[in-house]
Amino acid sequence: MKKFIAFALAFVITFSSIGFVDGYAAARISAEVQALVDIGMLVGDGDGVTEKYTQKEMDRFTAGISILKLRGLYEEALRYRGSDNFTDKDEVKWSEGRNILAYLKANPHLGFIGDERGRFRPYEKINEQSYFKVLLETLGYKQIVSGKGGLYLG
Repeated sequence: MKKFIAFALAFVITFSSIGFVDGYAAARISAEVQALVDIGMLVGDGDGVTEKYTQKEMDRFTAGISILKLRGLYEEALRYRGSDNFTDKDEVKWSEGRNILAYLKANPHLGFIGDERGRFRPYEKINEQSYFKVLLETLGYKQIVSGKGGLYLG
């Protein structure tokens, strides 16, 4: 139940921060954001979790971290020491962040794959379609690649 609540709150926060819900006002931040902070889903950046932070658009790296946290894999990803990584891993200056990228590359079933040039593009803004795909995969749905498109519960 805790993971479902975290998922639901992360979904609300994510999509309010990428433009689906206008005017994410300070009065609305306190309960939802504080709940995410309390369970460790939101940490923020240099200034912590602020109103400004919650209004930022989500990038691919942050989305990957949020999915890892939802699945209980974040700590494992931080400690991961795989040598195979995305070609643009050095864009992430934080060494444990590069571990996270290597973990995501080693686990494509988590929904984060590189482009045709092997790049992750960590700081590129994630679009709604891509994030919906990852969220659905987190819930156990799989995308049908060959033949007819669509999703099925795998």
